[in-house]
Amino acid sequence: MGGGGGGPADVAPSPPVAAVYVLTLGVPSPTHRRFGAGRALMAAVATRAAALGAGAVYLHVAAFNTPALAFYRSLGRGEE
Repeated sequence: MGGGGGGPADVAPSPPVAAVYVLTLGVPSPTHRRFGAGRALMAAVATRAAALGAGAVYLHVAAFNTPALAFYRSLGRGEE
């Protein structure tokens, strides 16, 4: 383990996971949208998912939520 300082080296590694699921990601106020927060959060999720050995990242969005669908498509995500 690590040097006993309580830092990240002292944390046991996580076992690999099959997939990561994002159930909700939203900014309630339209005036606070389009500043990059969602894109940054999804990049962080992808980075962490890869570190965990996840084979996929799944995003859940209602079919009628066209702004969210457009956002996810802009990230290169497809529909299943």
